[in-house]
Amino acid sequence: MALAVSLVHGALPLPWQRTPLDWPRDVSGCHPGLSIWEETGNSIARHLWDAGVAISCHFGQLLDEKSPLAQALFPSGLRAGLRVLELGTGCGVVGIALAHILQDATVLVTDLPEVTEIIQRNVSCAKPAAGSSIRFEKLDWDSVLPSSLTTDAMTFDLVLAADCTYNPDSSPALVDTISRLVQRSSSAVVAVAMKFRHPSEAVFFDLMTAASFLQVAKISYPLPGDSTVGDDTVYLHVYQHRGKSPRTCVV
Repeated sequence: MALAVSLVHGALPLPWQRTPLDWPRDVSGCHPGLSIWEETGNSIARHLWDAGVAISCHFGQLLDEKSPLAQALFPSGLRAGLRVLELGTGCGVVGIALAHILQDATVLVTDLPEVTEIIQRNVSCAKPAAGSSIRFEKLDWDSVLPSSLTTDAMTFDLVLAADCTYNPDSSPALVDTISRLVQRSSSAVVAVAMKFRHPSEAVFFDLMTAASFLQVAKISYPLPGDSTVGDDTVYLHVYQHRGKSPRTCVV
């Protein structure tokens, strides 16, 4: 059961909710569970949303390198030194869940300044796996990439986003940001998790195709608590830039 409490930031009382996310039974032996704070107010960015929760509950599958999820996200296999960047992190559940699961990984979660307080709170409570780290950086898709992301040394194995396609008006900026990141990380895998809510969201796929991204995998997940795939299905769309050799699609 979620416990609603009030926290104070400066002189402003803010409503928050602490929501426990229980990992599947087959992961519980290697992962103690994860708790994430979210705001109970009207903010879109500071809520937990379905796609992020759904894929986070399946990240334990990454420990099996033969699983469809592991093969899709890390086709070259798990190794020390993996670098992951999450776009539109919100409360941070996806990036934090990855940092809890993957050993010897660097996870950078990004979003607009408005999420700074809640994501930093969640990051401060995170308990990354051995050798792993997680940090937050502000990133506006409509602005130039910060200098910290444009150095030759800053490359990524995985660029990830969840629940970021609900507003079709933001899709051009999202795809443009992904394209700019992949220019420096040409072998990066791009994974976008979404629950399809409206036909207008399909513009994201058209823009990815126009930007020379090829979908190499598509994995479906029911929402936590649902026993079958249905109307509330979450889909993980996995891409690579066309400069890479295409792989077999996973459905």
